[in-house]
Amino acid sequence: GFWDLLRGLPTTAAADGYFYDLGSGSGRAVFCARFWGDYQECIGVELLPNLHQLAVSVASLYKFQYQHKLHPDCQKVKFVCSDLLQYEPWFRHPPTDAVTIYIPNLLFDVTLTHQIAIQALPLSSGTHLICLKPFTNIVPEWKDAFALIQQKLVPMSWGESTVYVYRKQ
Repeated sequence: GFWDLLRGLPTTAAADGYFYDLGSGSGRAVFCARFWGDYQECIGVELLPNLHQLAVSVASLYKFQYQHKLHPDCQKVKFVCSDLLQYEPWFRHPPTDAVTIYIPNLLFDVTLTHQIAIQALPLSSGTHLICLKPFTNIVPEWKDAFALIQQKLVPMSWGESTVYVYRKQ
């Protein structure tokens, strides 16, 4: 599933940058990214406190059993319980350190999707966005700013889902 998507990205996609999961739930994608890539830090942002708490619990297990097995520069995992619209590092100042952003936007409403699309426009060239619904028709500027580099059916924990991978131009 998600692991295969990450493996399909260029290895330079993880070097010296950050992975963001905007709707991280229990943290599965964050940990896939942590174990796959050489990201400086993997950050999950989740609105629902119960899912955030589950991710924090898994992070405690990770720190105790697995973190020491990774290179010291590639160990950081962080979970934030916040509304994406209120999360300062994303919506006030889009991160220039992001190299991969996962947006599980199947259930995001049109307003949130539109705001994410606008906030993604100033991201650094080469940043990869992995989405569960296409962004191309949300904001007209997307067609020039992002290239759809992959669209495929991927097995996920809930069943198969079409996944869209964009690269910032």
